[in-house]
Amino acid sequence: MLHARSVVVFLLLLSICLPPALQAQSQQIADWTFHPNYTLPRNAANYPGNRIDPPQGRFERFKRLGGPVIYQGQQPTQRLSDLLAANQLPSSGFTLEVYVLNHVNQPVGALLSAGGVQGSTAPNWYLGYYDKELSFYLRTAQNEELLLSTPLERGWKNYWSHITAVYTGQEIQLYVNGELKGEQVSQGNQVQYNSDGALELFGYFANEPFMELPNLIKQINLYSTIWKEEEVQEGFVQMQNHVQQGLLFEDLFHFTAGPYLNFARQNQINIVWETDRPAKAIVRYGTQVPLDQEIVIDSLKY
Repeated sequence: MLHARSVVVFLLLLSICLPPALQAQSQQIADWTFHPNYTLPRNAANYPGNRIDPPQGRFERFKRLGGPVIYQGQQPTQRLSDLLAANQLPSSGFTLEVYVLNHVNQPVGALLSAGGVQGSTAPNWYLGYYDKELSFYLRTAQNEELLLSTPLERGWKNYWSHITAVYTGQEIQLYVNGELKGEQVSQGNQVQYNSDGALELFGYFANEPFMELPNLIKQINLYSTIWKEEEVQEGFVQMQNHVQQGLLFEDLFHFTAGPYLNFARQNQINIVWETDRPAKAIVRYGTQVPLDQEIVIDSLKY
């Protein structure tokens, strides 16, 4: 029993037992999960459970890069370079899937740009969003330029947009929340990248200086397969399920809330957590090591 006047060291350990892991989706070239780090700094930093770290910007002083891409007249405020090298980028057909969460009123944006050369800002293709406008651009090996643009207003649950850009080898297509917004036929059948080209992500947050890419872009998936309309709609439903369930990371056990302590009284305290899937748990606690008391939750719960 803990009393307010006692000076004690209270130690606690939470163990989680999980069901079998889910299988990752096949034919995926790469995926990136973006989640802002809201933990406290220095020694107080603690992110409970597993997590997928988002791509990080690198110190570029000794690396020669092409210039930053000015998009819709805006200079980027954030840049993530070399997400993929040119030899990893798809050339004959691909599907690009992006989750966007826009909860601000000021114009902000992001641009995923593939290819280009040193000293040049001309990409082989890009998917960009700024100030309620979404664009998908692609340049074929025959230098044919294709461009689709569509307004991106408030989306599902007011803030969420599921964006899918598809290059079939014969045309480009642009979907928003499972709905086809435009398509354009191509005479070429391949994208040809320069050897020094790469996939980069830019953020445009001059109007919201406290925002970063993880506050706007939540997920990017790049596939070597060409999605049909029903697969795009399935992807939208999957995003909806992730949001409804509070999932931060796909196919990776993690806490969606907590664990944290609250409502402390003289002789008791609450420990609260929520997991992304049903799991069993053991809470071990005590005033010394090894911990000498425990509470077992032997049924699967969130």
